[in-house]
Amino acid sequence: MLDLVRQSFTRFRDRVAFVIQGQHHTYGALTERISAIQGLLQREADAEPTIGIIANDDLETYAAIFATWFAGKAMVPIGPSHPADRNAAILRQAELKVVLSSRDPEEQRALRQNANLRFLATAGLADRGAQLPPSRASDDGTAYILFTSGSTGIPKGVPISHRALRAFCEAFTDLGLALDETDRFLQMFDLTFDLSLMSYCVPLTLGASVFTVAPGTIKYTAVYGLLEEQRITCALMVPSILARLRPFFPEIRLEALKVSLFCGEALYADLAKE
Repeated sequence: MLDLVRQSFTRFRDRVAFVIQGQHHTYGALTERISAIQGLLQREADAEPTIGIIANDDLETYAAIFATWFAGKAMVPIGPSHPADRNAAILRQAELKVVLSSRDPEEQRALRQNANLRFLATAGLADRGAQLPPSRASDDGTAYILFTSGSTGIPKGVPISHRALRAFCEAFTDLGLALDETDRFLQMFDLTFDLSLMSYCVPLTLGASVFTVAPGTIKYTAVYGLLEEQRITCALMVPSILARLRPFFPEIRLEALKVSLFCGEALYADLAKE
């Protein structure tokens, strides 16, 4: 997967990789931030196999994810607004010693109280150019660890290998959907949720653009706003989005939308048909 992403970064340098809260970021800009953060990891955390990442909605956070992967490390996304006890359990289970963060919001006070943690700031790092060194990741190495909801007890970490991530991306492209670098993908999920991986990894292997939904919004209205205003062509959503929008179906016109994908909940036939 990283090889495919690297090709996109080289081939589509001037195309838009992310649109985050209205700000456009090119593949070139993303590559520069990845390179800078990878240099930080080499200097400050080269011996650490697993890196925590505060899952903010900004370019630095997405760059930190790929920098961690290119450095051959596993990443663990941590929700900045999640309950402190949940985050503490994740830090403990993943045995994290280093956490990357693009910001230092009030919500992170509880994390900062952990004396065994080192926080590394990813914002404001000097550019090192847009050249990515060869990936140090291996197929069998862990790409990321996501944690279950914890609704039946303590959250449980699920490790996913680079081989599995590559297989997932290949399985998606093998569906034969007519998607390429001109497409515009919706990314509506919290980065601690597994569906987010498809929403940004797949488009970046194609050279396409990713449009994120900002946290703190009314999600179904924010999703509809992006679908309409940004002419999204491929959207992975949960069916509850459709249920919320159902009263407005007669007035919704999304001529640009080519592919609608649903996951995470049951998609009822009558709702899909309507």
